[in-house]
Amino acid sequence: MATTLYFSLSAFLFLLSSADANVKPIRGGVTLQLIHRFSPNLPFHKTDSFQNFLERNDEHFIKRLATFHCESIDVQLITATSGQEHLFFVNLSIGEPPVTQYLAMDTGSHLTWVMADAFKREFKYPPGRSSTQRNITCRSDACKKLGYCNSIGNCMCQTRYGDGQHKLESYLTYDRFVFQNASAHKVIMGIFCNGTGLLGEENFYGILGLSPPYPSFVHWLHDLGAKKFSYYINGVVTDSFHPYARLTLGDKADIRGKTTPLRIDGAHYRISLESISLGRKKLDIDPKLFAQKGIEGGTGVIIDSGSIKTYLRDEAYNILCLAVGDEMVTRGFKQRPNTRNLCYYGIVEEVKRSDFPILSFNFAEGASLLLDEDDLFIDSVLNYFCMTVMPSSTHGPTLKKLSIIGLTAQQDYIMGYDLENQQLAMKLSDI
Repeated sequence: MATTLYFSLSAFLFLLSSADANVKPIRGGVTLQLIHRFSPNLPFHKTDSFQNFLERNDEHFIKRLATFHCESIDVQLITATSGQEHLFFVNLSIGEPPVTQYLAMDTGSHLTWVMADAFKREFKYPPGRSSTQRNITCRSDACKKLGYCNSIGNCMCQTRYGDGQHKLESYLTYDRFVFQNASAHKVIMGIFCNGTGLLGEENFYGILGLSPPYPSFVHWLHDLGAKKFSYYINGVVTDSFHPYARLTLGDKADIRGKTTPLRIDGAHYRISLESISLGRKKLDIDPKLFAQKGIEGGTGVIIDSGSIKTYLRDEAYNILCLAVGDEMVTRGFKQRPNTRNLCYYGIVEEVKRSDFPILSFNFAEGASLLLDEDDLFIDSVLNYFCMTVMPSSTHGPTLKKLSIIGLTAQQDYIMGYDLENQQLAMKLSDI
């Protein structure tokens, strides 16, 4: 059984009283616990049902299409900058003295950011009061690459939302990030100081960006021994209890298991989906539907830790629906009409007793993700359950040719990102 390090406020208060020499870059990496958003261990968790949470996300999903203008390439992302969709958070501290933060792990965000202390948060990061924090100057290469200079000489970065109603502005800075007895120095981050529109629930702290582009945190992984990271979500994401869920940064990252080429392109990690199987049957889906044709078309397949569900191009989704529907009919399940994705009356436990076949996403060079009933379906609040795969047209016409492999398809797998060799490892864990 893998060893996972658990972190608490008392551990970070110990860091506060420790000598700075005890917190330094180390070769070997660090392992951090991932905390589910509905876990009582998360300070800003709320008493709510996961099903209600998902339905709220589905209802407002299109409003979370974002275009980032903080880098030279404008890339439309499906991201939860408002904090609404992220499920797992990393406990770390920033600055000197170290301030505890809970940042959402997101492989779809390139900018690590925190909330300014002007917003009401329990643990506020106080800009200007950390001895290791420095603002990025307007003359620096980082500012020229990422942002712009405002009228009073601050380097700024702006994030706009696709609905035209939300705009967030941050100033760019850097500080030290502390993980237990390891640290990464001069990590670039944004501090959101102004915004229009909802910033998410109270006490949402920000995002740990693990997307490929600069200044993502992956560019500081060399401080932790190697340019690689891995994460593992044990059990179904509908359960708030995940004692072994972890994010490993640097040399300790687990990159064993079957691998598939990882294409680092724009703001995303792209992989080649070659086929989809249901049981022993390979579905009649043209693999060209998943081909990468460049950023402009929004095509290809990305792997994402910030998206809960999986999204397939409509042509592939429709074929999958027919195959799943045939299996459900033979097992006596009745489809629920007038839903955005495929839903049936009953509960997932009944499907598990019916010996439903395994769904397999098959990637280049032999790697696969195998989805059982708990991966493929999620119970709703009113005695029905729905498929965790949805059509990409949910996002609107801009992203209708893009497919996204979300967390429900990755649960129970150790996902290892080897950025030097550009390989993604998928290893089913029995923890």
